[in-house]
Amino acid sequence: MRTKVLLASLLMLVSLGLTAQENAPVKKYGFKSAIAKINTQMLGRTIESTAYVDNYGAQTSQVVEMNIPLKGDVKSATIVRDGKSYTVNYTSKKIEVTDAIEQPNLLNPTDAEKEKYKIKELAEDTVLGKTCVVYSLESDYNGTPATMTIWSYKGYPMKTEIDTGILKVSTEVTAFEENADIPQDVLEIPDYKIKKKK
Repeated sequence: MRTKVLLASLLMLVSLGLTAQENAPVKKYGFKSAIAKINTQMLGRTIESTAYVDNYGAQTSQVVEMNIPLKGDVKSATIVRDGKSYTVNYTSKKIEVTDAIEQPNLLNPTDAEKEKYKIKELAEDTVLGKTCVVYSLESDYNGTPATMTIWSYKGYPMKTEIDTGILKVSTEVTAFEENADIPQDVLEIPDYKIKKKK
């Protein structure tokens, strides 16, 4: 169960990047909106997803469609807004809601964030022709420490490598449309039964 929760947390982080609150005064990303296709590698599996970013990162959604053994085709999304994270299962029509995972703002990390997450600027590199600042940092997920390397383009993670000591996860954006028109339905919370998790 712990590994399942950890995987969900890591997948949300690496695909959606750094969370923010609705109408946050501090921009998380240096662009208003974007649509990204993401390839995630974990536990020998490849997971493809689509991430939507709106309002400079105040609203994000990551949509995954995959085949799960014994369950068949499942469509789900993690929608982050208003400081909450909504895990929506469109197949079973259920929602789980938790507080959004807080992470440093890599567009303009503060001195306090640099100290807390041990942020170090390593180099510059390119992903899909976008110039990225490569950072290393440390964080914690459900009691499990993790070291991370993030290729940040205007604050958005174009590539990420995570090592928890238990598992390794890597992601890379394979297509990126900046300042895209975002379908508003991908950011809406469906009228499903909601289960709150601590």
